[in-house]
Amino acid sequence: MLSIQLIKKRDGFVLSIVLWIVAALLFGIATVASFTKDTQELTQEIDNKLKTELIASDILEILKFYIITADFDNISFKNSMFHNFSYKLPDQIIVDNRWYNISNEIKFRVIDASALLNVGTISVSEIAKSLTTSSELALRSELENSLLDWIDKDNIVSLNGAENATYQLQKRVSYQIRNANALQSVEELQLVNGYDSLSDFNISKFYYGRGTTINLALVDAKRFSDTLNIDILTASSLLERRGDNMSEFLLKTSNLKTFYDDYMGFYLSKELQIEIEVTKSKARTSLYTLIDFREFQKQLYTVIKYNIY
Repeated sequence: MLSIQLIKKRDGFVLSIVLWIVAALLFGIATVASFTKDTQELTQEIDNKLKTELIASDILEILKFYIITADFDNISFKNSMFHNFSYKLPDQIIVDNRWYNISNEIKFRVIDASALLNVGTISVSEIAKSLTTSSELALRSELENSLLDWIDKDNIVSLNGAENATYQLQKRVSYQIRNANALQSVEELQLVNGYDSLSDFNISKFYYGRGTTINLALVDAKRFSDTLNIDILTASSLLERRGDNMSEFLLKTSNLKTFYDDYMGFYLSKELQIEIEVTKSKARTSLYTLIDFREFQKQLYTVIKYNIY
C-alpha cells in the first residue's frame, strides 16, 4: 500500500516537472515568436524608410526637370508635360510655399527666395521687424540689439542686447557668439538671445543663399507692409487686388511713393526652396533643399543646401 502511494507521489512530481518544462517551452516559443514578429515589423519599416527616401529623391529630380522646362509668370511655374509620368504634377506650381499632394503619401511645396528673408544680407532691424508687430517694440528692441551684439566684434552690451558673458554666465551654453558680421545659416538665429525663446519663430520665412530682389507679387501682407512702409490695412487691400487682377496690382504698387525698383520687383528669382514629405506606414522622410535655377557657368542649376532625414 505504501509503495503504491510512493509511486503516485513520484508520478505526480514527474507530471508537475513535465508541466513546468512544457510551460517553459511554450513561454520560450511565445517569446521567440514575439521577437520574430517585432524583427519582421522593424525590417519592414526599415524597408519602408528606404523606399520613402528613394521616392523623395525621385520627386526632387522630376521637380528639377519640371522647373527647367517650364514657362513662368510673376508667381508660378507652368508645365503641362507631366500627366503621363508615374508621379503626376499639376500644370501650375505657385511658389508661395503652399502644399501640393501628389498622393495620400507624397506632398511637396516650393517657395521662391524672393519671398523670403536672406539672413546673410538683410539688416538686423529688418530681421527683428519681420518677427514682431508694431505693438511689440520692447521685443523688437531685444531681438535687434541681441543680434547686433552677436555679430559685432566688441564686447560692449547694447541696451536690451547680449554679449558673450550673457550666454556663458546666465544661459550657460557651450557655444561662443559669432563676433563677425556674417551669419552662416538660418538655424544660427535660434542661438541668439531673444530668438531662442520665441514661441512662434517661423524658420521657413528665412533662407541663407544668394541674394535676390524682393518679389512683391509673392510676399505676405506683413512683409508687404514692412517693405513699403505702409499700414497693414492698405497692404491687405492691395494684396486682395493681387489675387483678383495682377495687372492692376502691379500698376498700383509700382506707383506708391515708397516703391523702389532698385531692390523691389514683381518677378521670380528662380532660387527655390523645395520641401518634400513622403510617408509609408510608420516611416516618414523629409527632404529639404535650396536650389538656384539661374544658370551660372553653363550649369542648369546649383544646389546650395540639401538635407534628407
